[in-house]
Amino acid sequence: EYLDSPGVQLVAIFANSELVAYIGITEFEGWGHIDRVAVLPERQGEGLGQAAVIAGLDALRQGGARRVGLSTQRSNVRSQRLYERLGFQRTPDLDYHLYGVATGTPARLAR
Repeated sequence: EYLDSPGVQLVAIFANSELVAYIGITEFEGWGHIDRVAVLPERQGEGLGQAAVIAGLDALRQGGARRVGLSTQRSNVRSQRLYERLGFQRTPDLDYHLYGVATGTPARLAR
């Protein structure tokens, strides 16, 4: 049902032909939204979530997004650290917004 929603895209991360992570994104006029990020539990801690978010940001940039937002649970400190490392800024309601630089890969993440 989620994949059939208008504007929804799924970006998958594979390792050795195995789906190890994905990110669900939604595009609106000039806006992108990160809907969900998932990594196989046994593969967490390997940087796959970060790779998925970067791939999602790239897909949103290619689709014309100039702004990207997301939200996360107050208790999900791990994801909050990831988003902030990638340049997202927290707002009082724990939604995160990234403007301008959201669609580029920060230099500190270059491999």
